[in-house]
Amino acid sequence: MCPHRPPEWAFPALVVLQRTRGFLGFCVFLDRILVPLRLSPAGEAKLPVAERQARAFDAELLLLHVEPDTAGAESGGVPPGTARARAYLDTVTASLRGAGLRARPLVRVGPVADVVLDSARRFSADLIILGVTVRSGLLRVLSEGIAGEVSRR
Repeated sequence: MCPHRPPEWAFPALVVLQRTRGFLGFCVFLDRILVPLRLSPAGEAKLPVAERQARAFDAELLLLHVEPDTAGAESGGVPPGTARARAYLDTVTASLRGAGLRARPLVRVGPVADVVLDSARRFSADLIILGVTVRSGLLRVLSEGIAGEVSRR
């Protein structure tokens, strides 16, 4: 555990070298963790990882669901899945808060990779926890899909 935090103005996810009993180690500081979620059990698989990271760094979890830009949004309405996404994220957020974590639900509309990256910048996320389905495989993820696109950018 690091003995002290860097000043608020310090660069996000600052790595601080520290000497402890002759060993030169380092500390990583994370304040916000962005967790893009799909409304499916596969999307929930990353929640335990996010929860452990949030506890380890005393970080806030930003739970993000991206609703594709559909005809409802184009005509000035709300995309059909938005209310369902909001209800889902509110439930997950309440559960995390009940477990003593700081969490905030975010529902956005647009192209998924663009919205994830924009949200990471807008909310100063220090870490993005991405997930992939087992059938997609790691090598494929690195070259295609949302996780691949986000990691490349």
